[in-house]
Amino acid sequence: MGSTNRLHTIAGWLVFAIALTVYFFSAERTGSLWDCGEFILGAYKLQVVHPPGAPLFILVGRLFTWFAELFSDNPADIAFAVNLMSGISTAFAAAFVAWTTIILGKMALVGREGTPDSGQNIALAGAGIVAGLTTAFATSIWFSAVEGEVYAMSTFFTTLTLWAMMKWYNLPDTPSADRWLLFTVYAAGLSTGVHLLSLLTFPALALFYYFKKYNEYTWKGIAIAAAVGVAIIVAVQNFVIVGIPGLWSTFDLLMVNGLGLPFHSGIIPTFIVVAAIIVLLLMYVHGKITSPVPMYVLAGVFLLIGLYAENSMGGGRFIRMVARAAVIGALGFFMSSLLNRYRREMQLFAIGAALVIVAFSTIGLVVIRANANPPINMNAPTDAMRLLPYLNREQYGERALLHGPHFDARPMKTEIEDRYGRKGDRYEIVDQKISYVYRDQDKMLFPRMGDYSQGRPGLYKQWVGMDPSKPLPPGRPNQADNISFLVNYQLGWMYWRYFMWNFSGRQNGEQGFYPWDKSAGHWISGIKFLDEARLGNQDKLPEAEKNAEGRNVYYMLPFLFGLLGLIFHFRKRPNEATGLLALFIITGIGIIIYSNQPPNEPRERDYVLVGSFFTYAIWVGMAVLALFELLRERVKLAGPASAAVAAAVILIAPALMGTQNFDDHSRIDHSGARDYANNFLQSVEENAIIFTYGDNDTYPLWYAQEVEGIRTDVRVVNLSLIAVDWYIDLLRRKVNDSPPIKMTIPSEALRGNMRNQLFYYNTTGQDRPKTLQNFLEFVGSDHPITLPFSSGAREVESYYDTKQVYIPVNKQEVLAKGVVSEKDTANIVDAIPLNLQSKDYMIKDELAILDVIGSNLWDRPIYFAVTARQEKLFGLDDYMQLEGLALRIVPVKSSSEQQYGIIGSGRVDGDKVYENVMNEFMWGNFDQKELFVDRSYAPSVQSHQLSMRRAALQLQRNGETEKAVELIDKYFEVFPDMNFPYDYRAYYMISVYLEAGAYEKAKPHLQILAERTADELDYYNSLDPEILESSFQTEYMLAMRTMDDIVQAARQNNDEAFAQELQRLFEPFQMEMPENLMQQRNGGR
Repeated sequence: MGSTNRLHTIAGWLVFAIALTVYFFSAERTGSLWDCGEFILGAYKLQVVHPPGAPLFILVGRLFTWFAELFSDNPADIAFAVNLMSGISTAFAAAFVAWTTIILGKMALVGREGTPDSGQNIALAGAGIVAGLTTAFATSIWFSAVEGEVYAMSTFFTTLTLWAMMKWYNLPDTPSADRWLLFTVYAAGLSTGVHLLSLLTFPALALFYYFKKYNEYTWKGIAIAAAVGVAIIVAVQNFVIVGIPGLWSTFDLLMVNGLGLPFHSGIIPTFIVVAAIIVLLLMYVHGKITSPVPMYVLAGVFLLIGLYAENSMGGGRFIRMVARAAVIGALGFFMSSLLNRYRREMQLFAIGAALVIVAFSTIGLVVIRANANPPINMNAPTDAMRLLPYLNREQYGERALLHGPHFDARPMKTEIEDRYGRKGDRYEIVDQKISYVYRDQDKMLFPRMGDYSQGRPGLYKQWVGMDPSKPLPPGRPNQADNISFLVNYQLGWMYWRYFMWNFSGRQNGEQGFYPWDKSAGHWISGIKFLDEARLGNQDKLPEAEKNAEGRNVYYMLPFLFGLLGLIFHFRKRPNEATGLLALFIITGIGIIIYSNQPPNEPRERDYVLVGSFFTYAIWVGMAVLALFELLRERVKLAGPASAAVAAAVILIAPALMGTQNFDDHSRIDHSGARDYANNFLQSVEENAIIFTYGDNDTYPLWYAQEVEGIRTDVRVVNLSLIAVDWYIDLLRRKVNDSPPIKMTIPSEALRGNMRNQLFYYNTTGQDRPKTLQNFLEFVGSDHPITLPFSSGAREVESYYDTKQVYIPVNKQEVLAKGVVSEKDTANIVDAIPLNLQSKDYMIKDELAILDVIGSNLWDRPIYFAVTARQEKLFGLDDYMQLEGLALRIVPVKSSSEQQYGIIGSGRVDGDKVYENVMNEFMWGNFDQKELFVDRSYAPSVQSHQLSMRRAALQLQRNGETEKAVELIDKYFEVFPDMNFPYDYRAYYMISVYLEAGAYEKAKPHLQILAERTADELDYYNSLDPEILESSFQTEYMLAMRTMDDIVQAARQNNDEAFAQELQRLFEPFQMEMPENLMQQRNGGR
């Protein structure tokens, strides 16, 4: 038996070793895109990351960064250490899946008490290895394993929880075995300090508990067990995760406002009450007390707390406390009978509850570090009042799940819940949570289509077959539309597509938005007739698409093997298979139902569904056992031989996954996120302020500054965060080497809901011009007036009385401070007007942006990143100067080039762009090695391209043709065809060569572009006209135009031989195109 255990143990550790080796050689060596930069710097300096926080991740990550600092002087190794932590976490997760598969497989072969023979032992080890490696190489799991994000550690805890439960399930039903059950609960509790996904295992764990404890199973029993699991999730969320902070907030209000004690004093009575609950439960279950009176007293305490909370803060707190008091009172009332029937279960419940609460205590790190006021202090949860909305993720809003409005519903009124904050030495109402109330006829059961923001109503219409440009027909959307959207988008597009990515294959690395667009984001199989039936001709795919790193095919083998394992498992052990199926559903479809995703998401969301995917990987491993039994019983092959053959055959699946996925998941040579962040920061002058907008032009910049020390003098101001008081207060502080940002509007004037909206009010009918500084001083002071609103008259704290606001310019000052050079003296304007004419009210973020500009302009250079939203410029477009990836506000008016979007604002300082591009910018290694370029880089790539093109054309207009050509040389050097396959965008840059008379430099690139274009057109011409029009219409038209442009370029430069060569290349595509596309082409010429 010992050798058996050793073999199975070795199998798991072998999976760990293989996975960790692969992850080590594919982990990114610096910061990554999206939230990774934030989590890495959070771990490095124990900073407060976005809600709901990840304190355990931050603590463990700090240990890894400490080792990095100990053994390396390279700051990038700090990021590598956190990335490697994800790899280690995922390698352990794969090992846990392997061991879980072995446990379940053993029961499937010989039952709980049986002893496997040698052949079965080998087959079990093989099954574990297959399941573990399938997990390790699944595309959605591998993605998170090589970057510093919470999802890898979350996967670790989820698999640890499952494995621990299976250890308990496999042991005899004795009290000593229950330590594994308690460890399971503790592991799930610890996971709340990383991510809440592990809690979703409880319904499955409850089923396994039921199957072990009861000899006779009924559907009713199964349903009750699953319901208990769901109830545990609800209880942990409401009694622990938000319950304890909610209790603390109530006590803190009482202690501070009622008794005059310091802030945080409420933690003492909170600790006493929580400890009393735990101690009482333990005393009851161990027979120390039997009277229900203590529990009744405790329930009464909760009622009194609820009354005080409702009276002081409102918001339904009394109802929530009544519910908690009812649970406590019911426990007291039924305790005697519960103990008589379920003493052991009640003991486990009491100890488990204590362990979950102890595990949850890691959240204290968030409050401690928030009070240290680090440079990154998201939401500043410095006390219980701010911690509660932080944990509830209130800033992200809510989506109704059981009953709520559809996207066309209009609120009939609002409900307001007060929010308290510190003012002096007391808590006072500083903000409000506003909830909309809708008419009953505008609501539906199980609402799936409720998001009316960001153009989503039109997208909902498309998904249910309506024309988005037309009004809704009467009675729509209805419940049929609702279910149709659930099935087609949420289950079909946002789950099944991701599932098949992992077990069948992925079409490409593009983000997919619509199933009717056959060009991006679909799953494929590698089986020609299946793929062509869904996506059109696959033989003629362009070489760039056919050989793309993001295109992976597994020939459906993992999917088919998983089905085989699933059938085998249900045939052999339907109980455990049912428990596993529950886990598969709740971590897949359950998450989809709960998250209620609208179209379109900013990025693919497959990484949140990995619980479902590693569960299916267990069944892929089970296929080894199914094939093993088939070979041994039907083919009569010896046991060890059958096991070896079965393992070798099924191992093809993870082997395919590993080899296919490595090139697009290996980031060992990537440094694009850090390097492009460097380029944003290097685009600005010393001590500058730069406004950024999204995750990928903010978090990598924070990482570059906080971890690698790049341009720590620059202050990065995020336009998405500047609407809230805690972030505005952060701007007023010195951060790293960046001095405090001066602000005219006082902090208290922007506190909480103050000046969330500032209304225009002028009864004279005439606006008097006002300087921006005077404007800010006026709106920052209290000028209370009562204004009429549809909901009734309301007093507001201030207003603005003019839309004619300008920034005065002192010529001597801007020249002395080097804002512009002496040669611009004659062009300096006397004033820069702001465009407020369309604004009848302003919101807080707009006030804060104007304050930053008005209070600091000319003292500090102020820039907008070229990825910012143009409407945030307040009409300053013509007063911008492009200096790289940033636009500087300057006192010179220039004509904007609107064809470039925001990048075309104002003028170009060609020399500065040239200097930055040639000497300061870095290129992510994409210029050195053939790598997979994630499409999340696309905005940054396009920003580089347009900035370099615009600067080169400006240099040429200035007579600096040589520098213009060098800039385009640099572009093709750093964005080579091997990583950025040439398409119509390449011609935009080639055309600069042509305008500069550098045809010989242009020609090699024209040749590459011509071959790429011919390849594309050959594919487009092979497609069914319907697919061509629905999926490739724009690309087809652009390719046709590029074809004409290439030929024309050769002829205009008198290269007739090349023109003839091109003509022969393109001759097959000169035939008549579909009539509708011909009309568009002619119309666009």
